[in-house]
Amino acid sequence: MTAVLVSAASAVALQLVDANKAKDAVRDRDAGQFIDSFAAGDALQVTLYNIHDAGDSWTSAFSVENRAAARPFIENTTLGYPFNSITPFDYYSSVLDAGGFALGGAVLSLEVEGKRNQEVTIFGVHVDRHAVKYPLGAAILVYNQGGDTKQMHIDLDKPVPTPVTMDVNGPTKELFFRAHRIGLTSGKKETLDIELVTARSAYEFTLALDYEVGGKKYTQVIDRGGQPFRVAPAPCVGQNFGGLLPKERINSDGSPIFGQVGQRKWITAEQEYRMEVVPASNVCDRSGG
Repeated sequence: MTAVLVSAASAVALQLVDANKAKDAVRDRDAGQFIDSFAAGDALQVTLYNIHDAGDSWTSAFSVENRAAARPFIENTTLGYPFNSITPFDYYSSVLDAGGFALGGAVLSLEVEGKRNQEVTIFGVHVDRHAVKYPLGAAILVYNQGGDTKQMHIDLDKPVPTPVTMDVNGPTKELFFRAHRIGLTSGKKETLDIELVTARSAYEFTLALDYEVGGKKYTQVIDRGGQPFRVAPAPCVGQNFGGLLPKERINSDGSPIFGQVGQRKWITAEQEYRMEVVPASNVCDRSGG
């Protein structure tokens, strides 16, 4: 390590580079060599601080092989508003930990902090995704939870999922990083609320932030401790499941037939919400939820 420090200091002196670049020289690595293992905390400290639904509900699903993992959610009597015992982040983290999928998509909220004296310029977000089988084992439906703000939209069904800006009407055609410049020096923080949606396939995916510092380009993977994020099309927004599922697994209203459906319902007699198992044909019935 001492030899590296002396070598870096000598090169800095000969090239007369600025002090900030000198401080960063020892820590920076060439992306071409380390792109697959560039770890969080090298040039950016990235914190995933929230995961929530891309719509106004908490909806998730589990595969047929993993159906048993849905049981704790179906039996949880305190899911969703007005209860305070679990947050969207808690809920979706638990779903993903158990191998489940967020239905319709997800919004990932990131806090990104610069860890270099030189400016770190984020110039892109890219997705590494692959399609998987639609999760038909069980669905968990907690409707009417209210929406959240988003600033960046990525359609996972696009051949190359690319972030675009959002306005009050939803996603635009404007590329996010043409409209916004994000530059971070040491200790400076920014938040990114990234909406990722799908209507055609279930996916497992990771994200990566692409950035430049000191004239070199790097990428930094964002996952869940080595585990991917998972999303699948929402069951009730009118898309055609005919190309995704066999006819015998599609309801007359076009929604998927899950092996089991747990839905939060308002119990008038007891004046409280409760998770109940409902018929698979009722997956799109939001009444009483």
